[in-house]
Amino acid sequence: MKRMAWFFCLALGFLLVSGCTPAKVAESPSGVNTDQQNNVMTYGPGITSNHDSANPEQLAKQVFESFLQYKEGKSYPETGRIKDYRIESIKIENSKAADFVFSVSYSVLPATDQYCLAGNGKRQRDGWISHLFNFVKVERKGNLLRIVETATSPIPDSASPMGDTSIRSIQYKLTGKVPKGWQVVLSGQYGGKITKSGTSVGRIETVGYHDGLASLPNHSSVIRTENVISGAGQGKLYIIDRSMPAASPTQKTWLQIFAAVPIASRNEALGVWVDTDKASLEGDVTAIKTILQKLALKR
Repeated sequence: MKRMAWFFCLALGFLLVSGCTPAKVAESPSGVNTDQQNNVMTYGPGITSNHDSANPEQLAKQVFESFLQYKEGKSYPETGRIKDYRIESIKIENSKAADFVFSVSYSVLPATDQYCLAGNGKRQRDGWISHLFNFVKVERKGNLLRIVETATSPIPDSASPMGDTSIRSIQYKLTGKVPKGWQVVLSGQYGGKITKSGTSVGRIETVGYHDGLASLPNHSSVIRTENVISGAGQGKLYIIDRSMPAASPTQKTWLQIFAAVPIASRNEALGVWVDTDKASLEGDVTAIKTILQKLALKR
């Protein structure tokens, strides 16, 4: 799904605070490039630690706590500012000399009514937002550990042209024919494309999944939920109402069918989404259910 689920909300807040500045591929007088400066603005300065002897999960917790504490600061945009947090669990997904990736489940208490919830999470009656889940990439530079990317879907290893091995190992296959007029083209670790009557209408991909919840698309609300059976196991099918971000110059809404089938022993799921409309909805739901039955994990 989309990388950095809530990044748009944060970007909007920073623009309101600092004004709109064109992106430049350049270095500051200190030798820090613009991308690094943007990462510090979004995630905070990071932590300094003798990480050679530290427990990886402990390091991950420390660097993520530093990020959440940074979000508690009064200078942080209201769209992302919090006043309390709870970290429920952390798991190291992969680790190399230059960086590591971990997944984290946590809850936050927004500091203002302007807080923007995107990606995943559930608003509770007491004001907390629970069931938040992210993959987080941390860069190592000497004793400095700094977050450089977050996502609701697994983060590929940028150093490898084939991507991270844990993601590469998840591939799908068709075990039978799809409905007439539909076509599914699979492309290895990159999932696949779904077309209807020759028009591209959706995709098959691996999405984040944690605590029984899939990472739904940004700017969406669930209209209906159904249980489904696929060649990869049982899952959920959602009818969702999608919309453009509030700051987008083009405001439109549309219907989307989104299905998620959890993959055993992983924080990931087989994800299938297809854009539709009211007139085609029920027929498209039937077609997607058939396609799901023909989709299985490639062992």
